[in-house]
Amino acid sequence: MSDGTDKVLVTDENGLANFIIHSLENEQSGGVTAYAFRNGYTPASTELASLKVGEENTIVVRMQKGNVVEGNLSVKRMTLEEVKAAGIDVTAPENQYVYSFNIHLGYKLICNNNGQIYVDNKPKDYVTYKITESDSSTKSVYVYTVPSKDPKQPPNVVYIELPGDIKTLKEFFMVNLVVKNLSESEDIVLEGATSTLNIPSGLTLVNGERTQKLNPENIPGGSSANTSWILRGDNTGIYTISANFEGILQPFNEIIEAVFSCSEPIVVEGNKKAKVIVEAEKLKKRGDIILYRVGFQNGRKAEMDSPQINMRDSVYIRSYKTDSERNLVGTSSKVLKSGEIFWSEYYIDPVEFGDWKYVMRKLSEYTSEALNGTDIPIEIIPVDYGTFGRVKPEIYIIDPKTGRETLTTHLDLVKYRSKALESR
Repeated sequence: MSDGTDKVLVTDENGLANFIIHSLENEQSGGVTAYAFRNGYTPASTELASLKVGEENTIVVRMQKGNVVEGNLSVKRMTLEEVKAAGIDVTAPENQYVYSFNIHLGYKLICNNNGQIYVDNKPKDYVTYKITESDSSTKSVYVYTVPSKDPKQPPNVVYIELPGDIKTLKEFFMVNLVVKNLSESEDIVLEGATSTLNIPSGLTLVNGERTQKLNPENIPGGSSANTSWILRGDNTGIYTISANFEGILQPFNEIIEAVFSCSEPIVVEGNKKAKVIVEAEKLKKRGDIILYRVGFQNGRKAEMDSPQINMRDSVYIRSYKTDSERNLVGTSSKVLKSGEIFWSEYYIDPVEFGDWKYVMRKLSEYTSEALNGTDIPIEIIPVDYGTFGRVKPEIYIIDPKTGRETLTTHLDLVKYRSKALESR
């Protein structure tokens, strides 16, 4: 009103309302602003700059069918850097998937049909071990093998159990809500705007509350406000989420409620399409270590973050990343794209073979055992000695007369020493 007061009126069925403004004689009345609201219509207002005293004044407020507010609820899968920037501890147990398993490798003696043991690639009827019982007493122990008639029962198999864990970061999703006040007038305000996220079982809210104040909390007509949540995917599945909005529409003092839903569901893939690959050398040479590596392959479309492999009873060597064809990939190993494999190399100390550590052995049996409900496949692949992790130098001899290059070994190289070298 012109005097700064408000008056609430209810129209008749035709949308008309009458009211009287009292003023002193010959007093010039000020302006009037009329605000109108009805369910199913967008609030509107009209301003009459001045009133004619003693006359009938008409103010027309036109409203369009529609809503008071509109909202957009969207979801985005977070990258590793975004997760860290949000202050989420990527090493916390509740934020990781953990898969436990055991790898069983069986190495048998390399024997021929005559029962001879292969030592340094040469067959021997027995192997001699020197055992010192005291400073003055040493005994020789002779080891023989008798080949089994049943090929399924190899002689003297050494079984090695390799317990391991693989950890990856769970999936995190940023949920963002944008709410717009559809009123054209800035004076029609949604005050105390809040929103409550409806979270289905299988998703967990991280770093926040379900009910959030929008920013800004008071939304003028034509303006927008927003709020956000972070969700963690704990169980694989497809989830539909929604958010309840509430605010007070002023100057009508009406509570406005709305529910907004995501157009796309949240898909938590987990690691069901992942795969564990174990490559172990199929030949153990005399007194030498056995190299093996464990790979974790991403089989889903989305990236996997922060893979970690821990083989508890082995000696760690190094980690790296390859594509599905085992070609090295130079990008960060903290992020696995679809099809990529994160590898960790280890070795088995010869001491694990006990008194047989100086005898050549061949990988004959291998199995895997998933623990704690792990449901991802484990593939064990025997590989040739030196497939990975070993330096394989190639030495060529160049004939000074013909220039011909011949691949040779360190021992062959002795034959080519010059007299100048021998005289030193």
